[in-house]
Amino acid sequence: MRANERNGRPFRIAGLRPTQMSNPNVLGILAKGRAAFTTDEWRDFLIRSIGIEPTALDERAKMVVLLRMAPFVERNFNLVELGPRGTGKSPLFQQISPYSHLISGGKATVAKMFVNNGNGQRGLVCQYDVVCFDEVAGVSFDQKDGVNILKGYMASGEFSRGKESIRAEGGIVMVGNFDVDVEQQQRIGHLLSPLPREMRDDTAFQDRIHAYAPGWDFPKLNPNEHLTTHFGLVSDFLSECWSRLRDGSRLAAMQNRVRIGGALSGRDIEGVNKTVSALIKLLFPDPEMEIPRWRSRMRISNGSCAWRLNPVAASRSSRSVASRVNAATPAPCGYLHRGPISSPTGGAGRRLMTWSGRRCSRVNPESRRWRSPPMRSAPYGLP
Repeated sequence: MRANERNGRPFRIAGLRPTQMSNPNVLGILAKGRAAFTTDEWRDFLIRSIGIEPTALDERAKMVVLLRMAPFVERNFNLVELGPRGTGKSPLFQQISPYSHLISGGKATVAKMFVNNGNGQRGLVCQYDVVCFDEVAGVSFDQKDGVNILKGYMASGEFSRGKESIRAEGGIVMVGNFDVDVEQQQRIGHLLSPLPREMRDDTAFQDRIHAYAPGWDFPKLNPNEHLTTHFGLVSDFLSECWSRLRDGSRLAAMQNRVRIGGALSGRDIEGVNKTVSALIKLLFPDPEMEIPRWRSRMRISNGSCAWRLNPVAASRSSRSVASRVNAATPAPCGYLHRGPISSPTGGAGRRLMTWSGRRCSRVNPESRRWRSPPMRSAPYGLP
C-alpha cells in the first residue's frame, strides 16, 4: 500500500543470477571432471548423459552414438546416418541441446534454411550449431536451386543470396530409415539410396559428407533395457560445453600419429580431419590432457568415413602410436560406393580404405571381379 501511495512499485529487482549456468567456466569444470575418468569410463559417461545405458550396447553401437555427437563439437560437420526404425537417430538432435534444430520430413524453404531476402533474417544454419533433417527421404526444397545452395554451403560453410555472401557454422545432419539388408543393397545399389533423388545421385553432394554413421549397428531401443537409470551430465551443461568446444580444433593431436595415404583427395582428407578432431574433443575435452597411445581403424570412401579410437597399452612398441591410414584392401562390402559397379570402390578403380597394411588392387570394370588379396579386417571397417 505504501508503494501505491508514493507512486512506486510493490516489487523491485535486487539482483540477477543465472539459474542454469551458474559458472561460465564450463570447459574448465568439464576438464577437471574428465581427469577422474579413464577413456572407456568417460565414453560410457557421455552415453549415459544422453539417456542411453552403455552396458546394454556392444562396442560398435557405442561408437555409433559417439559419432552422432560429432556435429555438436565441430563446426560445419556434415553427417549422414541411415538405419532401421526405432534406433534413436533423431532424439539426440531434438531433446538434448537447444543449439540443434530438427526438421521433420517435408518441404524445406531456402528462406528458412539460409536467409530471407525479403527482410534479411538469417536462416537455421546461422542460428543453430546443428540442423538435422529427419526422415530425409521426404525432404525437398521449394526452389530448384535449393539443393545446389545446400551443396555449396556444405563444402565451404558459405552461401550467397543476392549480392551478399554469408558465412555460417551450422552443421548438416541427415537421418533416415534403411531397413533393407546392407550387403544386398550394396550389390544392387549404394548406401545412400534413401536420400532424395537429387542428393543420392549427385556425386558432388556425396563428396561433401564428412562421416557416415552405420545406423544398422545400433539396436532398436527397448525402454526397459537401453534407457539408463544412472547419473550423467545435465543437458544444459552438456550442450553448453559442446557448443564451446566448437571454437577450436584438435588436429594438432594427429601430428606424428597419423599417416594418410596418397589415394585420398582434398575432400577425403578434410572428412578425416574433421571426424578425428570431433572425436578427440569428445573423448579428451581438455587440450592439455595427454592423449594415450592409440590406434585408429578407418574405412573411407569418397570423403565419408567411419572411425574407431582404441587406446593402446603403453607397453606396445612405438609403431602402435601411428595410425596407419593407407589405401588398403577393401572388404566385400564397404560403407559407400558410387556408380553401377557393385563393388565397395564403386567407380572405375576408386579406392576404399580400412585398417590394413596393404594396398588394394583396382577393380576391373568390365569383369566386375576383385583382383585384390583377402582382407584382414572385419566388414564395414569396425571390428
